[in-house]
Amino acid sequence: MECTNGSVTVEESEEIAQIILNSSSKVNAIDLETSKDFAEAIKHVESGEYRAAIIRGSDGVYCAGGDLSQDPETFIQAVNVTIDAIIEIHQSGTPYIAAMEEVSVGGGLEIALGCDLRIAAAGTTFALPEASRGIIPPAGAVRFLAQAVGISRARELLLTGRSFSAAEAEEWGLIVESVEEDFSGETRKLAESVASQSPAAVSAITKSLNESYPDPISSAKWDLELARCLASNEDFKEGREAFFEDREPEF
Repeated sequence: MECTNGSVTVEESEEIAQIILNSSSKVNAIDLETSKDFAEAIKHVESGEYRAAIIRGSDGVYCAGGDLSQDPETFIQAVNVTIDAIIEIHQSGTPYIAAMEEVSVGGGLEIALGCDLRIAAAGTTFALPEASRGIIPPAGAVRFLAQAVGISRARELLLTGRSFSAAEAEEWGLIVESVEEDFSGETRKLAESVASQSPAAVSAITKSLNESYPDPISSAKWDLELARCLASNEDFKEGREAFFEDREPEF
């Protein structure tokens, strides 16, 4: 199945669905059309009876996050659509697995953090660099990252925006495995292992785990409102310009 704007496809094999990001960007940056396609793909999976779903990128590249070439208003619209899809993932009884290769940055990592399990190729680079762009991670990362790696590590990664490796992500428990060889095969094995369990039990466990924290995922909309304010700030303009000019921002 190809979604409306052609930026996301869904491949179905037995009881496992694969959602494949394939935006016009070489690094699968998420623009408004891609966010709409992603939401459409999630709804398609949720309407089926899949035992597991994999989210990955096309051509061996996962996702470099939100498309900063969009104007601030369109950028926030894309985030809003994406966060609704992440909320749907998080509230689903279907287990979602993020399969990350090459790059998992910004909004791409936020989607992965909303999934139940994460796996990455050994050479993958991770980052939440929003502070260097003059904005907050707007799609749930502040909450999800702290749950995944602990509050102290989350603070360090969010406040510095530094890149980190798949080996570090595995050490911290952010991903279940850093895969050296046959990444597609190992991802498939993980999905098949989950899919072989009792669907009723997996659904109940997934829902229980995802509701086990004090703040509901819907509270991540607060981060979107913070991002909306920051998107009209001069810091965001400078951060975007510095990114495209490949220089350090001057705040």
